[in-house]
Amino acid sequence: MTIADQELTSLAASHDIISIGMIADEVRRGRHGARTTFVRVADVASDVDAPITAPPAAGELRIVGVPASRAAAVDRVRRVVAAARGVPVTGFSLADLEQIAAGESITLRALLEELRAAGLELVAEAPFDLLQDPRRSIEEVNIAGLALARLTVDRAESADPLPLLKQVADLQRAVGVVRAFAPLARRVNPAVPTTGFDDVKRIALECGDS
Repeated sequence: MTIADQELTSLAASHDIISIGMIADEVRRGRHGARTTFVRVADVASDVDAPITAPPAAGELRIVGVPASRAAAVDRVRRVVAAARGVPVTGFSLADLEQIAAGESITLRALLEELRAAGLELVAEAPFDLLQDPRRSIEEVNIAGLALARLTVDRAESADPLPLLKQVADLQRAVGVVRAFAPLARRVNPAVPTTGFDDVKRIALECGDS
């Protein structure tokens, strides 16, 4: 089932959250089926001196935070991979990796390739609104042999979710490698407050537009 732009606009203006949710669920099931899986994720700090704990039930170890440098990022991945004993290791924000690469005068791809060689399997997140060039940066992740766990939004600049959702949908049609998109902003923008109703509708609209 495909949602046309006109229908999506009508749904965004609607207050019938039940109908919107039902349509979104139908679209989701048509694309992904009815099966849902859950993974227990254990966070590990990016600080090279922080302890590394790999709980037996963890299905993923995720390195969180901003590494101090390229060398620190690569070293941290190696250490976490060694402690993971086969559990997939993910980590970092693609926007932070962009800044590290620029600060050390290397290409983003070179940094990503080093992280992959150290054992990283997925870049944990790519904040769409913070990336210098979303399409190019996400393509570099793919070319480097890594995968992107999720596309995110750092901070919503508008109460209208459609422009952003359409940009993300266009990006996915161009790159085809985005596994998941989390449409709720990571940081609250005081100028664009939301409610639980708004957030639920935004998630439902994302299903119909992705």
